[in-house]
Amino acid sequence: HKTGGFIGEIAAMIAESDAFDYLDGRILRLAAEDVPVPYNAKLEAAMLPSVERIKKYILKLVNKR
Repeated sequence: HKTGGFIGEIAAMIAESDAFDYLDGRILRLAAEDVPVPYNAKLEAAMLPSVERIKKYILKLVNKR
């Protein structure tokens, strides 16, 4: 999930530290929606990051909107 996750906390720590100045790009979080994982397979697939959403975030990271 986007909030409360382990990697999100690491990203926040980096963004708040002096290490941020050494990054070549910005920090973005790609995660499942902040909802409980549904039991239904179709609903579960809808809340997980799709290939299109992953592509969108990759393009944002390399500044090719």
